[in-house]
Amino acid sequence: MAELYVARATGVHGFQKYVAIKRIHPQWAEDRELMEMFLDEARLAAQLDHPNVVHVHDIGQDDDGPFFAMEYIHGQSVLALLRRLRARDVLLPWDALVALGSAAAAGLHHAHERRGFDGKPLGIIHRDVSPSNILVTHEGVVKVIDFGIAKAASNRHATRTNGLKGKMAYMSPEQCKGEALDRRGDVFSLGVVLYELVTLARAFQGEGDFAVVTQIVHDDLPPPSSRRPEVPAEIDRILLRALARDPAARYDSARALQHALDEFAVDMGLRATPEALVAVMDEHFGPTPYPWEGTHHEPTAEATEATEATGSPPTVAKAMAATRRETDAPRSTEAERRRVALRRVRRWSALALGGLASIAWVVAARDRDAQATPTRAPAPAIEDAIEDAPAASPGLAPSPAIETAPAPRPTPSPPPEPGAPEVAPSRSPEPVDPPPPATIAAAPAAPAPAPTDAAPRTDEPARRAGRTATRKGAATKPADARAPALPAPFDPDAPAPRVR
Repeated sequence: MAELYVARATGVHGFQKYVAIKRIHPQWAEDRELMEMFLDEARLAAQLDHPNVVHVHDIGQDDDGPFFAMEYIHGQSVLALLRRLRARDVLLPWDALVALGSAAAAGLHHAHERRGFDGKPLGIIHRDVSPSNILVTHEGVVKVIDFGIAKAASNRHATRTNGLKGKMAYMSPEQCKGEALDRRGDVFSLGVVLYELVTLARAFQGEGDFAVVTQIVHDDLPPPSSRRPEVPAEIDRILLRALARDPAARYDSARALQHALDEFAVDMGLRATPEALVAVMDEHFGPTPYPWEGTHHEPTAEATEATEATGSPPTVAKAMAATRRETDAPRSTEAERRRVALRRVRRWSALALGGLASIAWVVAARDRDAQATPTRAPAPAIEDAIEDAPAASPGLAPSPAIETAPAPRPTPSPPPEPGAPEVAPSRSPEPVDPPPPATIAAAPAAPAPAPTDAAPRTDEPARRAGRTATRKGAATKPADARAPALPAPFDPDAPAPRVR
């Protein structure tokens, strides 16, 4: 969700300080919910002031979005330490375990008890206590970090009650069930971290988040001594109480868990001090140089001009930008490429949506025009109209028959003379314009008789059969059909017809 950088802040009279810069990842820069969570983390962490909680110095914004500056912690996470211990199958010494657990509990108790500028309790609950969010420096100092999903009464971002936030394997039972949370949920999560440091095994594991949540809600963890016989009975008692599924059976605060661990160290004669953690860090990680050792960075011209002009050090944003150009140029270039690609996707998406909207408008207009245009009923077939015409009444004179004369027969050509070259006859004779057909006046048709209740015609089935055969081309029309007959095809050898 966020990116971390190492930056160098400069000031007057050669002042320099290395800080850690945290900013939201460009991939999530447009997500308002994540942006509000990011800003809530900066606002909450800025109000915390404890040796075992990371300090936030400033918050700012540049062209890439908001960011905040924190103290740089030179060390390793408990997750990295746990992996080293598992790889070597070595348990953490009891004095180092107590020092780590007591310091983390003290930092959480400070966050739980912190009051705002108005004097009211902030009601902070971390909700994501896990090995990756507890750091151990090479000087043996423990720091609780990442209040990104912390719950507080002053949060501007409203958290959904049925939403699960945090790492599943370290959630409390009430957090898994979506119930109301208090500081005892963080006590349970810290108990899981200490349980894994003691046993070098996962406290809750299964195939998928559902199996893990089921174990947290319904199953009790076995005593650590059942997995590691060398674990003292007092450690069993402390951890099992912190890991009780019923919140009422747990320690009521992180301070109570801290006191229990300190009393165990006193009873066992242990020196649970930062020196115990320094020995562990040296043994498993060795001497680790600072990231800026071996390099010397002179103040940039921009920073020097700003200091001389204003008499005050430049903002963290300017110092961070200069450091990113010096040490994190590849990462900055990659982020810029992602931003450019995101802008291109948005531009092409807008063009595609505009094209689809234009097509939809054209289709809608065409459909609207088609509905507005009246449709004309198809004219009935002439043949059906002729066939279905009513028969003439006995008192009416029939229409005279009309015959059409065929085209005149062409004059045959004379035989060719002897010795003349043969000329291939033309396949088709020259077109001859037929004489205009004679127009014979027909008698005016009498008005149609009124419908009567006479019996239906008996020749109706024959008429329908003849009409069907004519349509299919299988038979000719009957002799008494009233439709004009088509002329016969031209035959040059046929005798000339007689014209009446």
